[in-house]
Amino acid sequence: MRPIRPIAIDTRSNVQAALRHLRIARDLLNKADCPRALEKTRAAIRSADGADRHVQHRGARSLP
Repeated sequence: MRPIRPIAIDTRSNVQAALRHLRIARDLLNKADCPRALEKTRAAIRSADGADRHVQHRGARSLP
């Protein structure tokens, strides 16, 4: 199996900050009645959730 690159110290917090901003954008787009942008933002949230799971996995696997 290929070795997993270790994560930087602030990687997980950066991904979580991006998720917080996307969720704020989702709420504002919902209030602004922008359905197409809202759907794209929801897709971005799902993608960022996947990135967060990936970072968690990398962090757990790269521990000694």
